[in-house]
Amino acid sequence: MMTPDRAAFVIQNAWRRFDDDRKEQLLAEYESEMWEAYERKAREREEEEVWSSMYPAPPADYEVDETIDDYDDYM
Repeated sequence: MMTPDRAAFVIQNAWRRFDDDRKEQLLAEYESEMWEAYERKAREREEEEVWSSMYPAPPADYEVDETIDDYDDYM
């Protein structure tokens, strides 16, 4: 027969294991989300670097020619 102290001990251990498992699961999900965010930002940064290397920003003293009415006329 199980004593009340032994029953309390078993129940406490069960709750402790449940709590530990839940924390491990939450931590794993959190780490997964963090890695996904990191990889997404890295991809965005790579795409931005590729874009900026293909289409560099104009120099600081660049002025827009307001006399060009149509892009086709310019080409």
